Amino acid sequence: MTIKQKAAKSAAMIAVFTLMSKVLGFIREVMIAYKFGSGMETDTYFVAMTATVMVMGILGSAMNTSLIPI
Repeated sequence: MTIKQKAAKSAAMIAVFTLMSKVLGFIREVMIAYKFGSGMETDTYFVAMTATVMVMGILGSAMNTSLIPI
């Protein structure tokens, strides 16, 4: 397998897993909305989840930026 083929295969795998992640995230949101509806509790949950995901994203990006070049 050539380098171009390996790169194309890797890019395709990343695209598939990213798409699966987005679809599963959407299904999660739909299930939460179906089960709990819209209200103060659901909004609080989403604020807490957004804050957590944002912090982890920032830390993950910082780790990737600092460790990948090594």
